[in-house]
Amino acid sequence: MAAQEINGKESFFTKRGEFPAFMNSEFPESPIAQQFHQRGLPVLMDFLPFWVAEFVHRMFFTLLPFFAIAYPIILSLPSYRLRQVQSKLNRIYGELKFFENDLLVSYDPKKLPEYLETLAGMERRALALKVPKRASSDFYTLRSSIDYVRNALNRGDHQILGRESAI
Repeated sequence: MAAQEINGKESFFTKRGEFPAFMNSEFPESPIAQQFHQRGLPVLMDFLPFWVAEFVHRMFFTLLPFFAIAYPIILSLPSYRLRQVQSKLNRIYGELKFFENDLLVSYDPKKLPEYLETLAGMERRALALKVPKRASSDFYTLRSSIDYVRNALNRGDHQILGRESAI
């Protein structure tokens, strides 16, 4: 800017407004000079000092590809976590289903404490999970299903599990 004001005046060797201009075709014009001649000064130069405007301009084009890649990855993290928790909840549901089927086939009243301990283990594993809000309904449904089976066992009514499955 300053060079344009000082050297842009008419003199013996140049016409008015001729500087800066690419006049020598012996050497290729640099890409930065081409950009300056095509677009003029950066818009930020009107509002910020040169060094701040140039820093923001360069950082924008340096960080833009990073954010273009990072943004979708960051958006996918919550759904990944939700899928992981859903998978763990479904695994416990599967264990509960097999446990109910096992009770229907081979129920032994003498093994009631062992059955209750198995249910308590399932519930402990469920409680150890860090469940996001979007999966909380599935989490509490699993806990109520475990509680349903536990109550049926405590009442001594294991046959009800065959008619009305908790799952």
